[in-house]
Amino acid sequence: MMANKVLMALAEDNRPESSHGRGIGIVKKLAVQEIHCDLRVVIGTLELWYFVLDILRFDVIFFQNTYSIPHYLLMRMAMILKKQTVLDLDVPASHLANLMSMRTVKLMMRHVSIVTVSNSSLYQVVRKYQKNVYKIPSGTDSTFINLLKK
Repeated sequence: MMANKVLMALAEDNRPESSHGRGIGIVKKLAVQEIHCDLRVVIGTLELWYFVLDILRFDVIFFQNTYSIPHYLLMRMAMILKKQTVLDLDVPASHLANLMSMRTVKLMMRHVSIVTVSNSSLYQVVRKYQKNVYKIPSGTDSTFINLLKK
């Protein structure tokens, strides 16, 4: 069954020149496939509360490079509400050690429905924590669309 509405959480700003260009590219690809996707910048307390309410209205909750404890709790809430959850990891191999030292990243990887990664180094590491991991180098190909059909 195809998801009707996707909610994507971005940890910082959503300008295309930022590190979230990958997330924005996924949103554009979803729009072409007629899948509604809203972006939310989730950095402050107010945004977190709005996100809690938004979780109720969406089928898939997508966390793009968001690893904080509040994001982990939002992800768990989405899972309790039987929402499909996706964690997208898009960091260069040189930052992999820093990423994997974060406890919340490991918790999120273990509990989300799907993890998507941008490179082979991430793929090899994430496979240790999550069996549903997919490498999507561009973040905008049809692989992501097909994952939402499951």
